[in-house]
Amino acid sequence: MQHRYERVYVETERHRISGFLTLPADGYRSRLSDFLNSADRDFISLTDCTVELIGREGPGTAHGFIAVSRQHIVLAIPHGEGGLRPIDLTMLCLAGLGLVGWAIVDEPVVATMFVVVADAIGLGLMVPKTVRDPQSETLSTFVLASVSGVLGAIAVGRLDQALLLYPVYYALGNGVLATIIWTARRRSPPSARTVAHA
Repeated sequence: MQHRYERVYVETERHRISGFLTLPADGYRSRLSDFLNSADRDFISLTDCTVELIGREGPGTAHGFIAVSRQHIVLAIPHGEGGLRPIDLTMLCLAGLGLVGWAIVDEPVVATMFVVVADAIGLGLMVPKTVRDPQSETLSTFVLASVSGVLGAIAVGRLDQALLLYPVYYALGNGVLATIIWTARRRSPPSARTVAHA
């Protein structure tokens, strides 16, 4: 099984602890909340830790390993990865160009195509996180958005490319994302589907 290391911040009533939690790369127990909600674990093991006493000034103490009792944890937060990867920055720039194109073009169909491209890039940026953590997205939102796109296309009442372009895209884009969420949730174990995300 492949593992990853996630930096976490944990507080008890008396201590602040920052360290690395070893998690499976994906699937069952791949989130901090899975460890916190696991009934078969009394302690959470952290490595490369800094422990500070709450209410005391000064630097904390460094420890290679520490086991923290689950019942004493009052706060647990994963440190995010943060930052922009080059692909994220490239896609954001392309989306920005799509919005600029929409603003300067006088032809409605071309302007709508620019909007579709910008929005599709935004959806594309959501896909990796959605696949990795499908519980972080609300399935009903994307299902209802897709249905509204279908209803918008039906409301046009005729085959007019200029009027159908955006509602058809909206139905398809949100429908694809809803399918990704549903599929990813079906692959996750039952306990991961019912546990609240921390």
